[in-house]
Amino acid sequence: MAGIATMLINEKHLNMMDKEARKYLNEQRDKFLKDEDVDQAEGYAPPEEK
Repeated sequence: MAGIATMLINEKHLNMMDKEARKYLNEQRDKFLKDEDVDQAEGYAPPEEK
């Protein structure tokens, strides 16, 4: 989850001082832990395997 959280914070320009941004990230964490679909960072392409 740490990697996903970092990507969401960076790509969505979330300010962790903002209560709504923290609420959004907590909701995404809860979905992740329940094995539900979570938001993805737009434009992210995983590195190609060699």
